[in-house]
Amino acid sequence: MIRAFRDIPAPHCGLGRFRRSEDGASLVEFSLVVGLVLLIFFAILDFGRIGYAFVMGQKAVQNAARMAATRPAACNGLPPRHVLRNTQLAVDFGTSCSDASAPCEPEAPVTCAGSAGNPTALAIHAAVRPILPPSVGVDGLTYSYTYDPGLGFLGGPYTPMVTVEMANAAVPMVSPLGNLMGLFTTYAQTPFQGDFALPTISVSLPAESLE
Repeated sequence: MIRAFRDIPAPHCGLGRFRRSEDGASLVEFSLVVGLVLLIFFAILDFGRIGYAFVMGQKAVQNAARMAATRPAACNGLPPRHVLRNTQLAVDFGTSCSDASAPCEPEAPVTCAGSAGNPTALAIHAAVRPILPPSVGVDGLTYSYTYDPGLGFLGGPYTPMVTVEMANAAVPMVSPLGNLMGLFTTYAQTPFQGDFALPTISVSLPAESLE
């Protein structure tokens, strides 16, 4: 009789078994790890897109510089030809601008953003648009023409150094990478929330002829 009474479980035995039970431990571990796994997955996804946009942007600017170096100027205000720097110089037309007498008149740099009203800027943008970041319009490419004494000859077509630059380009983030990073950092904002700004890309080439 006494033995049977001892076999009856105490009221608190169920609570003890609950404390010792490991059922559902894997669910807790999963909830702790899933955020990090998603962060890595979205990072791979978006960093791949950012890398692709940067490489394609570089190629687009290279092609744009090549076209700009062989076409009429995309900016207004460039002289059509190299003129004599000093009328007292006794040099013949056709003398190289790199000659020791420095016969060519140095010209101030000319810089402008691409305009839909300029045929050269419009044609260049149309040619490279398929590989440009979507946020880069005609005015997203900047053209600079800088006098170089090593290029051209007196009386010949003005041939400056041509630079094409792409700045303020951005890649939209399609994943909540920034918000996920915010869960693991103390920053309210991260560089991966909204649009990711690409670094400035520029390419310079000597002009062949602007006629």
